[in-house]
Amino acid sequence: MKTENRRKRTWYERVFDNAHLMSSRPVLDPYLNFEKYPDWLVKVMGELTNQNMPAISIKKMRPITPENAGRFLGQHCANVYAVAENFQLGMQSVRKMKEVAKPWYKHKDKPEVASFLRIANALDLIIKDSPKSGKLFKLNALQAFKMALGQPNYNETTEFFQGFAKGLSVKGLTPGGAARRTTATPVYLNVFLHWQEVDKLPSVPKLREFLLKHGLSENQVGDISRLRRLCSRVGYAPGKRGRPRKLKK
Repeated sequence: MKTENRRKRTWYERVFDNAHLMSSRPVLDPYLNFEKYPDWLVKVMGELTNQNMPAISIKKMRPITPENAGRFLGQHCANVYAVAENFQLGMQSVRKMKEVAKPWYKHKDKPEVASFLRIANALDLIIKDSPKSGKLFKLNALQAFKMALGQPNYNETTEFFQGFAKGLSVKGLTPGGAARRTTATPVYLNVFLHWQEVDKLPSVPKLREFLLKHGLSENQVGDISRLRRLCSRVGYAPGKRGRPRKLKK
């Protein structure tokens, strides 16, 4: 039997692993547990990440280096600041969404209504959790600084803090959404929020119908050919059930 030789994670790899906002609420697990993502959804997340974390490049984050870990942590810090600054605005948006959803509760047995209500509830929890998540993230960041300053390798320490400064200096989130959002952003965001339903759709035309039912306009979705191009970019093939990706060890 072949045994795998697992090396010990470096200090900057551990910093990278911990530089995320997490939640213990089960309802948010489908959105935060990357191990459950099908391959195409990982690419959707890559598209969205490039828009709300412009200081980093997903394609260049492997292998993880001290500079990459610092830049990743710094970009997260910049986004945490943005979320904190716009917390009240986010709460107002969620309250408006919940008001809009009230008449729908009598139709909650319909799939599209149940999906909308589930997303509204998840967004509500994410907003409410943000102060708690921010405090936990702050503790992780302080621990990362202690780890970096405690390293005997001067070059690794300087590379980490240089990367952190670069990440912190670039805005990823604004009151209007992702700093580098594109016309494809509403489509990919909607697909991500409803990925469990989207993964079961049989065709691109059905996906288009689904998106139009879930809040997007004709202009946002575009025609079938445009939607096919967006699907092709992330490797989404309607009718073929996605499989959870296998994490590389």
